[in-house]
Amino acid sequence: FLSHSPGQPTSLDRAMSGDSAMGPASNTTRTCTMDAMKCMAKPAAAAAAGPTRTVLWTVPRAISTAFERAILALGASALAQRGERMDVLHEPFGNPFYFGPLQERQSTRYAAEPPQFDKMSTIHGVSRALLHGFDRNATLDGGDDEDVCEPHHVFSKDMAYYIRGHINKTMLEGVQHTFLIRHPIKSVPSLYRGSMDTETTGWDYFDRGEVGYKELHQIFEVATKELGQKAVVVDADELLADPEGVMSQYCNAIGIPFSKEMLSWEPGPVPGWETWPGWHDDAINSTGLLKKAKATKVDDEGSGGSRGKSHKYAKELAIPEVQKSIAESLDHYEEQQQIGRALHGNPCSSRQCIHAPFCISSLASSSLALSLHRAPHGL
Repeated sequence: FLSHSPGQPTSLDRAMSGDSAMGPASNTTRTCTMDAMKCMAKPAAAAAAGPTRTVLWTVPRAISTAFERAILALGASALAQRGERMDVLHEPFGNPFYFGPLQERQSTRYAAEPPQFDKMSTIHGVSRALLHGFDRNATLDGGDDEDVCEPHHVFSKDMAYYIRGHINKTMLEGVQHTFLIRHPIKSVPSLYRGSMDTETTGWDYFDRGEVGYKELHQIFEVATKELGQKAVVVDADELLADPEGVMSQYCNAIGIPFSKEMLSWEPGPVPGWETWPGWHDDAINSTGLLKKAKATKVDDEGSGGSRGKSHKYAKELAIPEVQKSIAESLDHYEEQQQIGRALHGNPCSSRQCIHAPFCISSLASSSLALSLHRAPHGL
């Protein structure tokens, strides 16, 4: 696994001359704070395992914020007890995508919002934060943050489509890339509903460019084929079916300790999440990753996942635009899984669970409630 050693610049530092990131600077939570003197005086034993720099790439509505909350709980418990600081970044690349300076901004969804001009509002700024940690007070003209104490661990949860147009080997070097997936027949209707819920989320239209499976697949391809990283893939259904088992395997894969304390937390708001009102309500009000029965088919999304009951997103699934987005996403989703199985020599069929060491998933793509025709790659 790739990790970045503090003080050693990588191609991410050297290659990016622009600026970029997401939302307000508070989109990062420092789970274990310590002043610079304490950090520099850190005993060698605490750093024996080496630093970790990890990104969890995902698509909207894949239970990713609950996953992130589990990482936050780990940082505040087991890692804090070991004296290891963890910086957790919440969708930082969304800043340049939605709110950055005009040369960085790719979406017009927040066109009425004035551009942000801090170091977390550019691609370059976010890339530096992934490698060196987060400086809450940094501005674009505030120097290189050489006096900022680097954390032992940096973890970021982000949407793959935020770095559209920047997905290449140079951009992705120096960080361990991991993936959280969910079948598009579950995630896309949920995204559509939230995108049209002006009262809750403030969004008033559905944008197929925000579905994100194409970009997730592209990052996966670069990470596994060009960077040579092992596939670390978590399926959302498998996560909910076995939270302890999946999180334990994930922590082992990225080089951080697992603790059962990360499976539960106190409900309430998390700093930085306020950028996305309405989207994180379930995770904010949650108390942990609770084990639930795993649906055996992708169309078992009725109340409680039981047959004979109406599909939770029956209305959305009848909308042609949703059907088209699901069809466009299926090949990207399934091919990513096939590559993950091939890397680990796992012969499971697409309807079986994958229990390879670093590929944890549950696929059931052949049974659809809709008659969908796969579309060629591309949105």
